[in-house]
Amino acid sequence: MSKINKILDRLIYLSENESFKGYDPYDGLNLFNPFGNLLKKNKFTRLVLIHLNKRSLLNFRPIIGIQPNINPKTLALFISGLVRQGRANDTEVLVHLLKEYKSPESKHYAWGYYFDWQSRVFFQPAHTPTVVATAFVCNALLDLYEKIGDKELLAIVASSIRFITEELNLFENENGVCFSYSPLDNSVIYNASALGLEVLARYQKIIKQESTNLNLLLEKGIQFLKAEQNANGSWYYGKQPIQHFVDHYHTAYILESLENIDRYTGGRYQLESAIERGLHFYLHNMFTKEGSPKFYKNAVYPIESHCSGAAIKSLSVLSERFGKEIFEHAVKISLWTIEYLYNERKGYFYYQKRKFWTNKVNYLRWSQAWMFAGLSYLLYYGKKYGYSFDENTWRQS
Repeated sequence: MSKINKILDRLIYLSENESFKGYDPYDGLNLFNPFGNLLKKNKFTRLVLIHLNKRSLLNFRPIIGIQPNINPKTLALFISGLVRQGRANDTEVLVHLLKEYKSPESKHYAWGYYFDWQSRVFFQPAHTPTVVATAFVCNALLDLYEKIGDKELLAIVASSIRFITEELNLFENENGVCFSYSPLDNSVIYNASALGLEVLARYQKIIKQESTNLNLLLEKGIQFLKAEQNANGSWYYGKQPIQHFVDHYHTAYILESLENIDRYTGGRYQLESAIERGLHFYLHNMFTKEGSPKFYKNAVYPIESHCSGAAIKSLSVLSERFGKEIFEHAVKISLWTIEYLYNERKGYFYYQKRKFWTNKVNYLRWSQAWMFAGLSYLLYYGKKYGYSFDENTWRQS
């Protein structure tokens, strides 16, 4: 058994033992006591609570009353990883939990997070359905459908598409349209809209039936993303000036979504140039020479296992178009991350590495689920290139 397989087996074993309940970097508002409720009254104290918990080297959550819980995105990433490993039959419990933990705030199948969350721009109460969480779940269910053919999975995704097209708000200008993050905001966040568009494209390809309405949304949504791409090939996180930053994992999300959309639609929307420019920026600006993912273009730290997992997954997908060299970059990231962020004795990945210390808190969604998905994709695509991932040397056979 390869080293990667051993890591993957340990990750799923430990997660199953905890019933897939875990802590999250952003669950600092999940305080169920009068003092916590008082602190959550305004934006400033909400951000303070979140970032105190997020940045702490010690996990104080058990002491202050924050409980681990199930995050639908965690379940989705584990499902996608298991399917890539050829273990579709091991996903039954995860699918059951996804159905159980759908958001009560939508009449359709949609998902959000179990905690209140404050961003730089908007506030999301617990269980608010979002396009991001919903898109990851939909892609996981479609991964599984393509293996086992269970039509109930397709019906769930069809319901989710109604959430995306009927309940989300649309920003529209001369360049096209952009889905909001949730039904409660009017945000313009590029990776979020790209994820929603990817689900529309993939669903239509699978059912082999196109909708005029969905095609119009796809066309306008993709036009918008192409128009909003920066001259250097990057995308900002969002349209507001406070959101004009380029970070690692959101860039990976956009590139993978556009690559998949182009594949699902047979190149109809002429995305190749945008993907090439985006990938060039990503490879030349968002990694160190050693293979660790930089958080921002001009800031190496913090180096996060979340970024590693997203990079490994996205580059593995992109290697199908751009070849073995891109896949080998994913291998390099994997080697670095396992060496510096994996605790072999405890069987989990650390949250993040900074210049002078490492934050070793165990976050199930943010770190373990993402590395599980990323390494599962690495194994899956590695077969194409004949890679042998043994104990000591990762090489092409």
